[in-house]
Amino acid sequence: MALALRSSDRMERRQSTAHRSYRAAKRQRSGVSHDVVAPAAATATTLPGLVGASISPVTPAAPATAAACVSPLLPAVLQQRLSSLSEDQLTDSVAALLRDIMGDTAPRALPDSSDPLSLFYGTHTQPFSLEFYIKRVAKHSGASPSALVVALALLERWGGLSLCELNIHRAVTTAVMLAAKWLDDVVYSNGHYASVGGVPSQGEMNALEVVMLSGIRWNVAVGVEEFEQWEREVVRMAACLDRPAASSDRKRRRL
Repeated sequence: MALALRSSDRMERRQSTAHRSYRAAKRQRSGVSHDVVAPAAATATTLPGLVGASISPVTPAAPATAAACVSPLLPAVLQQRLSSLSEDQLTDSVAALLRDIMGDTAPRALPDSSDPLSLFYGTHTQPFSLEFYIKRVAKHSGASPSALVVALALLERWGGLSLCELNIHRAVTTAVMLAAKWLDDVVYSNGHYASVGGVPSQGEMNALEVVMLSGIRWNVAVGVEEFEQWEREVVRMAACLDRPAASSDRKRRRL
């Protein structure tokens, strides 16, 4: 009995250490299926004009606050860095990094309808900002802040789609959904993500998922080093975005 207790204590210490390897944690979780949460009563939140189609009312999920929604798959030191950001800081930083990925790419002509990538393209640019859209996805999808970081890695990895203003919205929704399925314990259904992202139907959301998975060769795994790189970029960008506001506050105090 004493030997069994000592063995149990050693296991608990290994599991609680902040620097246990990502792969060990992943193996520990293997075989555990994700929970799919059915949406509750809908609200009147809408996103007019997205990808040329109206959308259904959205069921708000629990807000993905950086302080509360961090994945147990990631070392605690990374969780602490993410938890230093507010929800607005996180989403604004992710939006800014997505703009960096897009660069100065002008919206290109729509691909031929026979091209699977055509599913990601809207017919016109959207009347709302990318920052507004990212906040909406983060708030209503229930995806963790860690999943938002993983989504950045997946979008940058996908070389087959040149991100621009005509395709960024559906690409973001699909990437966040895939990241949440891979990383989070509780995941909303594809139909819910369709409502959140302005995709007309669950069937179309399913098709977007398959096209993106094919584009990244069905590899949604993001290792610790790659995650750390993107996590540092998110924190660094948040600091850069906050700097002008902090400077203005200091000027006002001097006046």
